[in-house]
This record gives sequence, structure tokens and C-alpha cells, in this order.
Amino acid sequence: MNYFAFGFVGVVAVVGLGVDYQQQSAKSGLPLGQMSLEQYVDTYEARFLGAKAEKEAEKRERDRQVAWKQGGIQYLPEAPEGWTRRKYSEGDNTPIMFEGNVYYEMLAKNGGAKSLAENFKAKSAAEAAAETDKHSYVYERGNEAVFVSVNTKNKVNDDAFGSMIGLAMGGLNRANPNAVLGYHVVGGVGFVELPVAASFMEQMAAMKDEDYKPSHGFNRAHFRRLVGSVGFNQEVSVTVHANASTDSTLEVLSAIDWDGLNNMLSTPMALVGNDVVLPADMEHEKIAKAQFALRAEFNDLRSKVADFKLRNTNDAALVMNLYSKGSVDVTGGQVPDLSALVEAAFRKEMRDLMAGRPSTNEYERILSMIEERPEEERDTPEGEMSEELKKELYGYNADQPVENGLPATREASATPETGGAASDPTRMIVGIDKAQLEAWRADPTNGFKELLAHVAEIERSQGLNPGACRPVKNRPQITCDLTNRKAASAEPEKSGGFMGALSGLLGGGGAKPKAETRGEAQVVVRNGQGKAGVGTKAGNCSYEGAIKRCSIGN
Repeated sequence: MNYFAFGFVGVVAVVGLGVDYQQQSAKSGLPLGQMSLEQYVDTYEARFLGAKAEKEAEKRERDRQVAWKQGGIQYLPEAPEGWTRRKYSEGDNTPIMFEGNVYYEMLAKNGGAKSLAENFKAKSAAEAAAETDKHSYVYERGNEAVFVSVNTKNKVNDDAFGSMIGLAMGGLNRANPNAVLGYHVVGGVGFVELPVAASFMEQMAAMKDEDYKPSHGFNRAHFRRLVGSVGFNQEVSVTVHANASTDSTLEVLSAIDWDGLNNMLSTPMALVGNDVVLPADMEHEKIAKAQFALRAEFNDLRSKVADFKLRNTNDAALVMNLYSKGSVDVTGGQVPDLSALVEAAFRKEMRDLMAGRPSTNEYERILSMIEERPEEERDTPEGEMSEELKKELYGYNADQPVENGLPATREASATPETGGAASDPTRMIVGIDKAQLEAWRADPTNGFKELLAHVAEIERSQGLNPGACRPVKNRPQITCDLTNRKAASAEPEKSGGFMGALSGLLGGGGAKPKAETRGEAQVVVRNGQGKAGVGTKAGNCSYEGAIKRCSIGN
């Protein structure tokens, strides 16, 4: 016997305990030697139990992952008393399936395909039936039949670029809760009945119209199509085709191991399990439909969050996101990850719903984080033009009152409604009445035509070529290039309406005065500023209000 070896092991054990004792004393804030044996044993037990609990949690997670891979069919019940259970592919599915599916399944079983097309579809139907066997059973009793299928949906990484694209597009096609009927709550899971839409257009209406009502009442096949889901993002969904009474259908559904299905999730749902029973004062149909509506609403919120992140994408981060399969945020960290918050909010709303508590509007709270307020609700200060810039652009004194960005009175009696002269001798500005402008905007088609006609009238009355005048963007004004002028005419030109009033204010009395024809051009002098130029004779000038026109030559 090697006593030295035993002694060495004993020394190592004592030394190891001594080191551990020293470390625990330090963690407790006690000087070395002051921790009692009882205190040390308590820390040892706590650490041991904690490690044991951690190992048990790891084992549960391994078991959960195995169960997830095996699928939910393991939690479907044996045949209840008086019922039989079979695989989907083993019998006649006419009572619980659509006619088109059954036709090709029967062709696959009995032969009789008369073309390559039929043979191909029969083969596909047989393969689909074999795949359905992996997650489904058919329960039968007399003339009644209930088809139950359990499907799992893996958790989607909402931060992956491809997932965000899918979520953003999927938000356009979410099911409308108004298109379904509440059925029953079983094991805390609400089941709703889905319609068989009469046409593609009715399907689109059901998805997009909040007030959708089927044109021919609720449209169903010769059986009820039911669906209930557990979880959020990572989900277990139970699809049912029930050609049986409600009592018979619930007899089968109540036998499902709801605890087992719930524990397949990495984070099980609260208030889901075989012991969960809805109180007598709560209506099953309403709660089931409300659960469906909550799921649709929060999936829509996931779509909006994805769209928000896509609108704030960082180019470099996007490239890294694609290569890392979503582990790098596409916004480069500028937008917080809201996916966990969305899921937590959904779970809270579901708990409140099942407990009979009022909603805390978690959807609206999160939505307010990513949506901007409408313009009419914003308290945005309006910018104001400096007096110096007003004087430079519009040629009036800084102490003059201003309306609509133009002087209320000008040196020559022009008004913002009728326009007037600017300091630039080659340009004229005509104001537009705000009420008239709003009327044009209210009717874009006809308003645009009327605005063009108004501009054309200004050009005609001022002797300008088409295109010389144009509206000023974001201002109630029309600006005209006075250098783009037609050749002088010997005939007086009448002007009525808007420009007639303008001519009157400028001294024309509603009609344009006869233009001078003794020269080949005219020089316009406004507000007494500027000179006629070389070759101008004093007697060859005339006035139109504040505008002095002089002919050149002769």
C-alpha cells in the first residue's frame, strides 16, 4: 500500500479546502479565520444546490430541444373512449379535407390517372399525405371525424436583413380578425374558425378591410377549419378540420397534452396548460377571437419595427449583417432592438386578457416609439424672413406692414392681392389670394387648370410671352420675367377680372394704355428708380401707376 500517495491526496484536499475557505471569507467580507464552520458549510451547500439547479436547467433545455425536433405529434392523445385514431394516409379523408386534395389522394391509392399531369399531381398528393402523417392524426367516431395537426415554427431572428424584409412585406398580408369567428378556449389556447374565401378578391378584402364582412355570410367548407397557437415568434400551432359537433370536437382537443406543447417553447406561455380553465363569466368565443386579434396586432407591430430599422439602415452595418446572418445590427447600433420588448408586451397583454384585466395598450406605447407625430399635431415654430431680406427681395421699407410675405401697402398703392413692382426692374411679383389658392389645392385637377389659366391671363395682360410667369413654390405668389416680352402692339388690350383690377391699381383703369410704337424696345423704370437709357427722348415716356415706360430710338 502506497501510504505516501494517500498522504499526498489528503494534503491536496486540505490545501484545496483552505483556498476555498479563504476565497469565501473574502467574498463575505470577513478576515481570514473569522468565518465559522457553519457559515462555510452554508456557502458550500448554496453553491452546490445552485450548481445542481443549473445542471437541471441545462438538462431541461436539452430535453426541450429534443422534443422540438421530434415535433408536437407526441403530445396528441390516444383515441378517447369510443373513438378510433389513424394516420392521415391510412383512410378516406373526404369528411375532413377539400375535394381537390382527396381526388388526387384517391388516384394515388387506386390508380386511374389518365394523363401525365394527373399522374404527377397524384404522386405529389401521396408525398404530401406521407408528410402530413409526421405531425397529424385523424380521430373518428361514427359519422364524425376530427383531423388534428401540430406544426412548429422556429424563432425568426428579427435582426437578420432577410427576416426584416419578410416582416415588412408580411405586414401587408396579415389576417384580419374581423374575418374569423371565435370558437373555444382549450387549455388556455383560443381557437378561431377560418373562412373559406369565395374568391381571391374576397381573400384580399378580408386581409385589408377593417370592416370586412363576407358577401355571402361566413363561408365554410363541409367542415370547420380551426386554428390555435401557443407562443410568439417561436410558435406551436394546432390546426383542426372538424366534421363533428362542438362537444365531440372539444372531447378530442381537451385530451391534448397542452403542458407538453407549451414546454416545447424556449419560454413557455403563462396561463397555458391542461389545468387552465376559463371562468364561467368569460365568453369563450370573445376570448378566442381577442387572442387571435392580439397575435395579429403584435405581428403587425413586428412588421412596423422591421420597417423602421430598414429606413435607418447603415450601409457598412448592412454588409456585416448579411455576412453574420443577422448578428450585427443593420442600423449600426443607432436604433435599439425592440423585438424582445414586442414579445414581452404581447405576453403581458395575453396574461391580462386571460386574467380579465383591461389592456394597458402596450401596442400603442411601442408604436409611439417608432412613429412620428402627424404634422398637424407638431408644435413647430415657423421661420420668419428678416426685414433686411424683405427689403432686398421686395423693395420696400422694413417698417412697412407685411401680409403673406409681401408688403400690405406699396409706394404706388399695389396690394399683395394684386401684386406690384419689385426692386428688380426685370421682374414682377403678383400675389395670390390665400383663399383662392386653398380652393385650387382642394381640387388638384381643375385647380391646376385654373392656376395655369390665371398665369396665362397675367402674361397676356402684361404683353409677356407664354412661360414668362410661373408660380413661386411654397409662396402665394406668381413671378414674371419682364424681359420675356412680346413685340409692342398698336391696339389697346382689354383686361378684366383679376388683372383688370391689377391694371386699375397701377393706373390703367381696367385697360392697358396704347403702347408707344416709335421705338423698337422699351425701358421700364419702377418707383422713379433708374434711367431711360441712351437714345430715349423725354417725350417718349408714359406712366402706368408706379411704372414708367420709355420708348427707345426715334
